[in-house]
Amino acid sequence: MKGEIMERTVERDDKGNDTVRSVPSDEREAFCRIHLIADQQLDFIRIRDLLTEISPKRYHLTLSLDYEGGFREIAQGGYDLCLVRERIGAARAIPWLRQAAEAFETPLVLLATSSLSRISEAIEAGVEEVLDFNRLGPQQLARTIEVTIARQRRRIRLARREECYRIAAERAGEGYWRWNPIQRCIELPPSARRNLGLGRENDVTPAVGWASIHPEDVERAQYEITEHAAGRKPQVAVEFRIRNAAGAWRWV
Repeated sequence: MKGEIMERTVERDDKGNDTVRSVPSDEREAFCRIHLIADQQLDFIRIRDLLTEISPKRYHLTLSLDYEGGFREIAQGGYDLCLVRERIGAARAIPWLRQAAEAFETPLVLLATSSLSRISEAIEAGVEEVLDFNRLGPQQLARTIEVTIARQRRRIRLARREECYRIAAERAGEGYWRWNPIQRCIELPPSARRNLGLGRENDVTPAVGWASIHPEDVERAQYEITEHAAGRKPQVAVEFRIRNAAGAWRWV
């Protein structure tokens, strides 16, 4: 079935009467934009009514009737959240969710109607939350929307900040140093590896790193890193001398 988009919102007057109207393009920025992927108009009506109960004028809900059309719409950007039904006909959402989670920034929430035993599979596919559609109420939906959107916006801010730090460090000639807790090694940019005389295949273990630091600076560097690891300092800010490939000491 070809995807279909509904550009409309719901307003409720003082007497509790609902009015469905089209949303002018210049007004859409004021809404929290949510896209629903489901093959039933009744699903759209139910989500619409829940959103209206939460806040009559805050949410802008649109609909696609199949996965392909829905994720094509999400790819255009501008949505704060995407709600996805677990099944549309014989098709399952999980394969589509894996592709969408890798390609788009829009957070995904799965609406399940069967047993929630597949929660881990959905989370691994990139879903932020799995909701029981049959028991879904306005409070749970409101909390999921707020938490999911806030979490995604924080991730985007952190990613952009990290990218700024990386660019600034590279332009300063120092590069960006990162501790990898899984492999227990220090990830260094090419410039730092050249200065230390290390090839790409060489892991910079803590032992190698500490051995390269000037003996007079080791204690101070260890203190700052320990304070950060213990959560007592938000970041590591320390200068120390490190021996380069030529055997000379250089401040970093």
